Amino acid sequence: MKHLISLYCYILTEIKEQLQEEVRAEVQSLAEQFRQQYIGTESSFFSEKSDQPILNCLKDALEVIDNYTPLKDPDYWHFYDAIEAFLFGELQHSAEGEIWGINNFHMVWEAMCLTYLVKNTEPGFLVYLDERLLSTTIIKKFSS
Repeated sequence: MKHLISLYCYILTEIKEQLQEEVRAEVQSLAEQFRQQYIGTESSFFSEKSDQPILNCLKDALEVIDNYTPLKDPDYWHFYDAIEAFLFGELQHSAEGEIWGINNFHMVWEAMCLTYLVKNTEPGFLVYLDERLLSTTIIKKFSS
């Protein structure tokens, strides 16, 4: 399970760095352990030159971790499903063509935008904030 958590932390760290958000030291440490064991480079997942090779490496790592993890409890599947949805997304067929994406990603995007808004706007300028998609620490900042 440790390797799965490290993979999750690597993805989380890459996303937070792109959003210029702070990453906790414990998360960063696990992400670095994963990078050293499975990737071995300093390239970023969001770099134009290295995104596809790193994506392939992450998919391979997820497969290896899944194959060599004997006990898979509900926590394992929680992390596994989140990582798989991020790495593979879903291919949906429609009349306009094929659409790739994470099911209900709009909610993830909305939560990211609302979090950014609360962190970077004076609370007095915000009239209303839909709190369903925000963490309690973000809500407390809005309320203060």
